Amino acid sequence: MPGNRVFVISGSHSNQKTDKVSNEVQEWNLEDYTVRLCQCIPEARTSFACYYHDRYVYVVGGNLANSQSTEKCCRFDIYERKWY
Repeated sequence: MPGNRVFVISGSHSNQKTDKVSNEVQEWNLEDYTVRLCQCIPEARTSFACYYHDRYVYVVGGNLANSQSTEKCCRFDIYERKWY
């Protein structure tokens, strides 16, 4: 990831179920220790895979609210800061 950044994407608010899933996306800058909120992920989820390539972070699969599985994929443009 360029610029010493880490993206924290989605996740569960509960330790027991995925009934409370966050759609929040945070960008952590490891050089100046700042955190910026990004555009929310279109479908909040847990237990997904992430992959960075070129300018995109790809989010694949996982569990939506109420443990509903999904195979959907979306991608985040780190320069435009938008989901596609």
